[in-house]
Amino acid sequence: MNPIQWLFGPAVSRTIMTAQRKEDEYQHLRALTQKDGVHIKQSMIPSTRGAELNMAEFSVDENPNLKEKKILIFAMGRSGVYEEFYDYFVGLANKYPNYHIVSFNFRNVNASTGVAFGAQDWFNDAKSILKHFLHLGCQHEDIVMSGHSLGASITTCSVGQMYHEDQAKAFKKKDNLEVPCIGHINNRSFSNMAEEIMASFLTKRQRAAINGAVYGVLGSLLMMSLAPLFAVSLSMSLILGAAAGLSASMMSILHKPIGFDLLRPWMKTLLYVTFGSTMDSEHYYLSMPESRRDYLYAKNDKVIRKQAGLHTAFAPQRKLKR
Repeated sequence: MNPIQWLFGPAVSRTIMTAQRKEDEYQHLRALTQKDGVHIKQSMIPSTRGAELNMAEFSVDENPNLKEKKILIFAMGRSGVYEEFYDYFVGLANKYPNYHIVSFNFRNVNASTGVAFGAQDWFNDAKSILKHFLHLGCQHEDIVMSGHSLGASITTCSVGQMYHEDQAKAFKKKDNLEVPCIGHINNRSFSNMAEEIMASFLTKRQRAAINGAVYGVLGSLLMMSLAPLFAVSLSMSLILGAAAGLSASMMSILHKPIGFDLLRPWMKTLLYVTFGSTMDSEHYYLSMPESRRDYLYAKNDKVIRKQAGLHTAFAPQRKLKR
C-alpha cells in the first residue's frame, strides 16, 4: 500500500461505499434467532487488517449439515446493508429448504469492523466469507456468491482472484486436475470503476473540462520541454498547450466516446494511486469458467449507466458469437 492510498484510501472507500456512513439501526434484527420458521445465526468472520465481518445465516434447520446444502451468499450494493433484506432472505430459506442462505456486511458497515484502505480490502472480505465455508468442508461446486451493483463488482473480482490463486497453487504443485471455481452471479455491475465514475458521476461538460485542463497542462509541459529544440518562446509554448487543451475539450463535447477515451487512462491512474485498483469486473468475470458464471442486467438501468455496464463491455464477445 502506497502512502497516498494509506492517506486517501479510507475517504475514497466511504465515498464509493456510502453504506459506511449509515447509522446502525438494526441491532434488534440481529438479535433475532428465528423468524417465520427460519433459524438465523449471527457470526463475526475475521478478515484482513484486523477487520471482522458480521455475517448472517438463514436456514430451515436449526443445526444444518452444510456439506449437504447448497450455499448461496449475497453481497450488498453501494448503499445497502443485509439487514434491509431480512424478510427476503427468510423467504428464500423457506422457499428453498435445501439452500443455506448467507449474507454479510463489508468492513466498517453496521456491526462489521475495520477500515478499507483500498478495493483489495473489500475483495479480501468476500474471500474471507468464501474461505469460511470451504474450511467447514463445503465444496466449490456447492457454493454460489452473488452481488448487486458495487457488491457484484467486488464479488466478481473476489471469486476471480480466488480462482487465479487456486490455479497458481495447482501449477506450482504440477497438478493437472481441473481447478474448481466458486459459482458466481453478477447482478448489474459496472465493467470497472473508472467507467462507472465517468458515466454516472461526471457530466459531459465536466468530462470536457477535466480533459481540457489535463491535456492543456500536458501540452504546455511538452512544448516547454521541446522549446529549446525548436526555438519556441515560453508564451508560444503556453498558447500551444492551451490550444491542445481546448481541442481535447471540444472533442469531448462533440463526440462522447472520444471524451471517455481521453479521460480513461487518467481516471484509471487516479484510482490505482488512491485506491489500489480499478475493480475490473470484466477481466475477472471472463477469467472464470463459463459454466460457473452468469450475469444479469437491466434495460434503461438508472443505477448502472449503459456506458459503464458489464453487459456493454461484453458487446464485442456477443458479436463474435453471432
